[in-house]
Amino acid sequence: MKKSMFKTICRIKNLLKRLKRFVWLNETELLYIHSGKTVRISSAAAIKIEKVTPENVEDAKSFQSENYISSFKNFLKKGFTGYYAYKDGVCVHRSWVFEQKMQIHSLVTEPLLENQVYIAWCETAAFARGLGIYPQVLSRIVQDYSDKQIFIAVNKNNAASIRGIEKAGFELCRVYRIKRILGKTNIVIEQKS
Repeated sequence: MKKSMFKTICRIKNLLKRLKRFVWLNETELLYIHSGKTVRISSAAAIKIEKVTPENVEDAKSFQSENYISSFKNFLKKGFTGYYAYKDGVCVHRSWVFEQKMQIHSLVTEPLLENQVYIAWCETAAFARGLGIYPQVLSRIVQDYSDKQIFIAVNKNNAASIRGIEKAGFELCRVYRIKRILGKTNIVIEQKS
């Protein structure tokens, strides 16, 4: 009984959250491109970075729910490339590379050219943050895709991710200001550099 009530409350909260985003939204997303410069990253944590495979895809259960694992399995089926970072044998970070489109925001999607990739779905486990793991993973991805233009987006309020992205050699190239009032959406794109 308690479990079904909890699920009902969660559904109501999600519905109210979606309704609020439909009525009012004011967000800014930052799009970065890798500078092409080699950056040396030092870290407080010794980590091991591996590509995600069907054999290790469930390792992220150390900090992700089953819904995320299902998404990652789906990504693998579609041919996307994922990276996991391990600290002391435990998966503590995930990042994914996409080669068809950039999902900068739920309301902003842009196609990628053949020589471009987009990094997204990045997260470090709460218990492993502040150790410099994120820029290490980004640097590995940059190394693996050195023949491509590499993009990554972040919400302007995510200061920790911005620091990690810039530390890994990415430079701001566009700012997306996304506003919605009563269902009417306005997107302003500012080109940088």
